Amino acid sequence: MTASTTPTTPTAPTARMYQRRHARSPQALAKPYTFLDTGVRVDVEPLLAELADVELPYLESLWKWHRGTRFTILRAGPQGALPGDELITGHGVDAPILERLPRLRALLDGALGFTAPLAWLGLSPPNSAIRMHVDNTAHWDEHHRLHLPLITSPGARLSVMGRFQHFPAGTLFAFNNSRPHGAINEGPARLHLVFDVPAGPEIDGLLAASTPLRGELDAPALARLSEDPLSDLTPEERADPVRMIRYLNQ
Repeated sequence: MTASTTPTTPTAPTARMYQRRHARSPQALAKPYTFLDTGVRVDVEPLLAELADVELPYLESLWKWHRGTRFTILRAGPQGALPGDELITGHGVDAPILERLPRLRALLDGALGFTAPLAWLGLSPPNSAIRMHVDNTAHWDEHHRLHLPLITSPGARLSVMGRFQHFPAGTLFAFNNSRPHGAINEGPARLHLVFDVPAGPEIDGLLAASTPLRGELDAPALARLSEDPLSDLTPEERADPVRMIRYLNQ
């Protein structure tokens, strides 16, 4: 008698996160997806030419999972206690740099089929990692997260629930930032345009027509993203009390 086997679908290994528990907003959006390819394609060369003509006011990320990455706010909330707090204080306030970026501003103002009340440029250096976490504010619960890669390579991948996906430059995609997620960049510097968008007819229709993607398993990459984001703090970081208080309360 010959034993039979039933094919099984590989399951993602468990990711480890280092963050405080989060009480989700009562108005949190249902996000029944991992990755979504919206089908929207953008020629990024004019955008890169526009960016090359300005000096971007990059800020160092003060979120511990994003240590080593930098960002430029384009549209966000009012100024907060610390640089970069605009990403959690509200939305709809244009940063001064946006006046010098008309092509990017057109994307935020509806050229992609929706208006983005909050947007920024995210820069990940070579051989960098954004450790696993869940975006844990009421604002992030209540918005969809979309990315438009401007500069990328196959070694730059996002991870959601232990699965990894690369998107080429010019591909508008969404991913579920309310589930454990991170990013790994094993190539040169990666630059993404990032949008937070509330539910509404335009964005709801775009996402409903998008193609779901599961991503691929990569246990070694997930192990890297599951490392303690504070395990390699520099002496300078440890000596900064404001930074450490913020890290330890995240």
